[in-house]
Amino acid sequence: MNALEAYLADCGLEPALKELVKLRASQINGCAYCVDMHTLDARAAGETEQRLYALPVWQETPFSRSVSGPPYSGPRR
Repeated sequence: MNALEAYLADCGLEPALKELVKLRASQINGCAYCVDMHTLDARAAGETEQRLYALPVWQETPFSRSVSGPPYSGPRR
């Protein structure tokens, strides 16, 4: 997580989106404390409840395409 924090500090993403990235990493890592903390931080940064609830299935949501770039197509084989 320290490497992720360092990268996000200077990447230029909006604060709410940074918190979504941290929240998703915490979900993947299975850290309940971190999930709680980053959920609260994301709300404080203005993130919507809808995007918070949909984060585990973000690839299937219409609002996940707000960042420029190609849509996620899954892991490369």
